[in-house]
Amino acid sequence: MINHMQDEVADFSFVLTFNQDVYLSSAWNGALEIHQHTNGGETTATVPDLREFHPDDYPLKTFAVDGEPFIALHAGDYCRYIPSATMNAREVPIAPKEGTTPGIIMYVRIGEDISDSTLELEYTFHRLLRSDPLARIAGCCLGIWLVALIIFAITSAQIKKYKMLHERDNIIINESIETFTGFIDAKDPYTNGHSKRVAQYTRLIAEEMGFEGEELDRIYYIALLHDCGKIGVPDHILGKPGRLDLDEYQIIKTHTVRGGEILSRFKSLNDAGMGHSITTSVMTETATRREKIPTEDR
Repeated sequence: MINHMQDEVADFSFVLTFNQDVYLSSAWNGALEIHQHTNGGETTATVPDLREFHPDDYPLKTFAVDGEPFIALHAGDYCRYIPSATMNAREVPIAPKEGTTPGIIMYVRIGEDISDSTLELEYTFHRLLRSDPLARIAGCCLGIWLVALIIFAITSAQIKKYKMLHERDNIIINESIETFTGFIDAKDPYTNGHSKRVAQYTRLIAEEMGFEGEELDRIYYIALLHDCGKIGVPDHILGKPGRLDLDEYQIIKTHTVRGGEILSRFKSLNDAGMGHSITTSVMTETATRREKIPTEDR
């Protein structure tokens, strides 16, 4: 018996109801549940393997021919064949396009047949998802979703890692620049802390102008370094307690040009040199040292 469906067949059995007398001799690849009507009642017995049938072990009506036992079934009697899970029986459940091979030997009188007997199949089938087009589509969609989820998770982790590295780099850059400007401010006690105050005010002004994010940070760092050119001004000029003479005044004015040259090599800050020039041009640095400027040059 072949399963021609696309689904798996389970709990398979068939019932054969006879319309005349038959005599069961042997059966294999399954059990037989035999129903006999005797004296107005019904006798039922299940024989796992009819090849090993012993009449004394069952309450069935039998007779023997040359020592071979036969089970007599009359019109209306029936037997249920239940396939066994053996290699020869083609195990159940029965997969699509597979089958099971029942084996029964029975005899009828000469000239008679059992073609008018009734055969009833009983089974249940399990829908196999792999045979359902919608299930395959759903499986593909699930696979695509899982791949997208994995890509999203990996991308999110990379973005998070990048943000952490970016924040760490910003902290390092900020601390490095503040340390450098601290060295510069230390050369000139008169303007100590000036660079940081200028950077903070510049940041506030830039925020009001609509700058944000990395551009705002860039403006802050450039403003923080606007006095870096003082590193090339001699200490005796920066720390001179009295007024500067004309030559000293010309020297101290060059710190803006020196600062621009220094920052032009600062590739991490785009247009740092230009930004420095613009920043210093709008800051009246000389006003903070007004007392040191010669009277004829005010």
